[in-house]
Amino acid sequence: IEGKWHVLLAHEDNKNLLDKPEAKNSVVTISDKRLQWTGADGKPLLSAACTWKQQASPRWMVDLKPEGEAGDDPELPGVACLFEKDVLKISWRRKARLDKGRPTGFAGDHAQGYLLLRRQPLGSPPGKVNLEGQWKLLTALDDSLEKIGGDRSTSVVEFGPDTFAWKGRPEDKAGGFAGGYTLDTSARPTR
Repeated sequence: IEGKWHVLLAHEDNKNLLDKPEAKNSVVTISDKRLQWTGADGKPLLSAACTWKQQASPRWMVDLKPEGEAGDDPELPGVACLFEKDVLKISWRRKARLDKGRPTGFAGDHAQGYLLLRRQPLGSPPGKVNLEGQWKLLTALDDSLEKIGGDRSTSVVEFGPDTFAWKGRPEDKAGGFAGGYTLDTSARPTR
């Protein structure tokens, strides 16, 4: 888990934190005792002491103590899950909701913060976008709650020219969610 990670998704309080300019192209650096989220401008977005306890491969319990908190403030309990050695999910309980205990899943709502990280940065998008084919799901949020499970990595979405179907496993005939889509390739997509 140690090393430099690129932020694919950051949610807290039902908000996409990557909508903020300072969070775009940000990175998270993790050591055995520290988590440092830094914006592209080099300024810290989150700095926290942390402890990691592996539960079972690929799951961990993680406790965060954000910098600047009073010495007697409690740690923020969390969970983490590693996929294919280069994708990491981390979710922690927000201070106002510590009464709910350690999260059992991943969410970026009023009760939890959520980071989806990747070791390699995303490349530039191609000139012509073609989604058609089968894509593996790393996460799926509905009202900022993760819907595919903490350590389930078999879910896929199959895209046609203007349709999609979400499947629990690639070999499933039908999915739980299906529908149509229109791809918006503008600089600021709206759908």
